[in-house]
Amino acid sequence: MVGAIVIWKASWTPPGLPLFGYYLLPIFGAPYVLLLALASNNIAGGTKKAVATGAVFVGYNVGNIVGPYLVDTTQAPEKYRTMWISIIVVMCFTILSSLALRLMWARENRRRDALPPVASEEQEQEGREKVGEETGRTETDFGSTEGVMHVERDLTDWENGRFRYSL
Repeated sequence: MVGAIVIWKASWTPPGLPLFGYYLLPIFGAPYVLLLALASNNIAGGTKKAVATGAVFVGYNVGNIVGPYLVDTTQAPEKYRTMWISIIVVMCFTILSSLALRLMWARENRRRDALPPVASEEQEQEGREKVGEETGRTETDFGSTEGVMHVERDLTDWENGRFRYSL
C-alpha cells in the first residue's frame, strides 16, 4: 500500500521516489501464496478445503483481469487517480478482512479450549464406531484408524472439536 501511495502522490520528476514505490508493489504478490497456505492449514474437510482454495484462486485471477481496466488514460495528468484509489481500497479491505478473520479464529480457539476435553474424545470415539459399523471392521483389524483417511470421518473445522486454527 505504501508503494501505491508513493507512486501516486510523489513527483514523477526525478523518477527516483516513484521507482522506489514501484519496487515496493511486487511485495503484495507474496501474500497470495501465504493466503493459500493459511486456507490449507485452517480449513478441514476435503471438499471445504478445495472450495476455499478455489475461491482464493478465482478471486486473485479476477483481480488480475479487472486491474488493467481501471487504468483510465485520460487521467494521466492526475497520475491515474482512479486506479490508485481502487488499489488502495482493495488493500485496505484485505488488511481489515485478515484482521477480522484472525480475531474470529482466536475467539473460536479460546471457546474450544474452554470446552471439556472429554467431549472431543467422545466425538472421536463415535467416529471410530461409525467407521467400524459401516465397514464391518474394528480398530484391531487395522491396528489403528489414525492416519487413514475415511470419507465418513472427513470432518470440517466446524465439526471437529479438536481442530485449532493457526494464527
